Amino acid sequence: MILNNTFKIPRDGLAGLRQYWRWDGLSALLVFVLALPFCLSVAFASHFPIVSGIITTVVGGLVITFVSKSHLSIKSPSLGLVPIVMFAVHNLGSGYLTTGYQYTLALIVLAGVLQMLWGLLRMGEWLGILSDAIVYGLLATIGITVFVHQLPFLLGIQPKTVDTLGILLDLPFQFWTIKPAVAFIGLLSLLILFSFSSIKSRFVPIFPTPMLVVLLGMILGFYFQLRNTLEAQYLIILPNSTQEIITFPNFERVFTLQSVYYIVVIAILGSLETMLNTKSVDAIDFYRRKTPTNREIFAIGLGNVISGSLGGLPMVSSLDFSSANVNSRAKTRWANFFHGLYVGLFLLVAVNFIEYIPSVVLSAILIYHAYKLFTPDLFKDILYVGKDQLLVFVATIVAGLAGGVLWGIVGGFLANLFVYWYLGASWRSLFWSNIKVVNFGNNRNKVTIKNEALATNYLDLKRQIAKLPKGGQIYLDFTKCKIIDYNFLELAYHHPYNYNTDEGSLELQGFEDHQTISKHPLASRILKKNAINPENIALFNERQLEVLAVAAINNAKLRPSLTYDGNRLQGFKFALGYEIKYRENKFAKNFKSRKYNQLTKMEFSDIFLSKGIRLSEQSHHVSILHLHNIPIYVPAFTLNREGIFAKLLHTVGYDDIDFEEYPEFSQHYFLRGFNEREIRKFFCRELLEFLEENRDFNIESSDNKIMIYRDLDLMNRIEIEDCIDFTEKFLKIIYQEEVPIGEQQTLEVS
Repeated sequence: MILNNTFKIPRDGLAGLRQYWRWDGLSALLVFVLALPFCLSVAFASHFPIVSGIITTVVGGLVITFVSKSHLSIKSPSLGLVPIVMFAVHNLGSGYLTTGYQYTLALIVLAGVLQMLWGLLRMGEWLGILSDAIVYGLLATIGITVFVHQLPFLLGIQPKTVDTLGILLDLPFQFWTIKPAVAFIGLLSLLILFSFSSIKSRFVPIFPTPMLVVLLGMILGFYFQLRNTLEAQYLIILPNSTQEIITFPNFERVFTLQSVYYIVVIAILGSLETMLNTKSVDAIDFYRRKTPTNREIFAIGLGNVISGSLGGLPMVSSLDFSSANVNSRAKTRWANFFHGLYVGLFLLVAVNFIEYIPSVVLSAILIYHAYKLFTPDLFKDILYVGKDQLLVFVATIVAGLAGGVLWGIVGGFLANLFVYWYLGASWRSLFWSNIKVVNFGNNRNKVTIKNEALATNYLDLKRQIAKLPKGGQIYLDFTKCKIIDYNFLELAYHHPYNYNTDEGSLELQGFEDHQTISKHPLASRILKKNAINPENIALFNERQLEVLAVAAINNAKLRPSLTYDGNRLQGFKFALGYEIKYRENKFAKNFKSRKYNQLTKMEFSDIFLSKGIRLSEQSHHVSILHLHNIPIYVPAFTLNREGIFAKLLHTVGYDDIDFEEYPEFSQHYFLRGFNEREIRKFFCRELLEFLEENRDFNIESSDNKIMIYRDLDLMNRIEIEDCIDFTEKFLKIIYQEEVPIGEQQTLEVS
């Protein structure tokens, strides 16, 4: 009988609260310290009362936690919606901020209702056809707008207009109004924010830089005696009483054309940002849990209805704070609840401290966060994905700056369609896909796309796949596709997780005659004009030939095709913080255990680990050997060579296990796991001596499966052969047997 060491996904609900409240509570506390200055800053930039950002966070934590199905995302105000809300306050209120504020609250409520309807009608799928480049372009546009609008406030200048271009043109003529003390506080805060972001220190994550500059700003405010001078106007103003914290919306102007515009923009942009951020957070979730898109849009919509009704800002699922939540070892969505609880307690107990914060500090925080939305590194990362995506990204920014968010969406989408047309797509294929499905039996189906594979026609494929039985193998054939879009491949990637977490897989075939637009592994592809491979005969590239040579020696068949089945590697820590996008160059060899009369399957593959567009240069190609069908109990552990993954291992949460009798082993390896007694029993004398002599590989165990790899890089031919030899010797030791030559068999990867 095979003993199982099940990989346990944290339980939800009250059971999860009982088991993980310490983890989630501590993580939420760290996120609270990081997020509080941001919430105040967004409210300040939106020309809302300063506590409105706190109201949004409290609603997102105490209420929306129980509606959302996102396990680790933090609900907070959005920097991306700041310009929309700010313009709504000024334009609807005709310069009277209090009146405009109440009118804007009504728009937030109705935008939330619209989002709830989209969620119920499953409209999130349609928003998904907008490429990530468009969403990044919209956020970059907003980042530029916020950056420009906050520059005068950073220097203590009161701008005379809310027009972005007008502020830029007028700024040089306002320098004479700069208040030296106020400008000094603002510029110093900005310098600290940018300087500390590039410093790797243990102190910085524990005490986030935004909170540091807030405290420093308060100290400097006392030093310069801002409260006792004419510069008191540069301190935050709080409501006069607790009763004034809650403000109700005014629905008198919701039916004007201008109001309808703002309602639609808030709903669309908030939904797009939430979808993009949720996808990014799911990517770094150690347990690979996926968030239902439509449910999340519905939850955010409900949050906006409640938040807007109480005087709060619109909310989204935040990327920065959700990432901090994951990195702080949160386990369940109770972390979001605790975060809202901490912010609510601050509102009740310590809110009066806010009035000692100079507003220029909040402007510095806003400029810092805004800059991250259009940093040059982002342009470089998008260019790496492909010139086609960069064109869409830039077109979105230009259209957005010229005409606003809706024009940005329209401009980016038209640019995307132009790219498809330029690459050779027919007009009909833009929104319609010619698909043929053939059943091979044994729950195997081949889906052939006969025209172009584009994000705009992906929903046709999704509907066809939804009709197939769950848990099977799907072969997606692109042989006849003129164009294979990057965004199409990204959308297809999510299929195995939503289809069947344990067994479903999607194998991509027919890339042999296609040429990639860039060096990115999932870059858009176009069919070569003089394709000479009509029979889809396998044409191997240099890497595939290298792996093929090893497969041939081991009497195994190479399967070079990309396969979306990274969920099979769930539970292993080597990919912590990355999405396992796909596996390729696969072959398998069986190790026959004479003692247990059972075959252990050894699967080799190259995998692509991705952090998404924003961090393309941090992605990796890694070669691994995956062992399963192991007939003995193997405790969960990670064994890494000393010094290579120290930073990663410090995030896992348990201590190094040393063996005093084997100092050489302890010196060269990190061995970690929760069940130390079982791990020590597993690492017998023979295994320790073997590992002391063979220090080239890292080993992980999870769910009674084993992963062996060398580095976060590809292995060459010799290293692959060494890895297989190492693995066979390793298995002989843990099975406590010597396997005669000739009693090993091979098996093709399925």
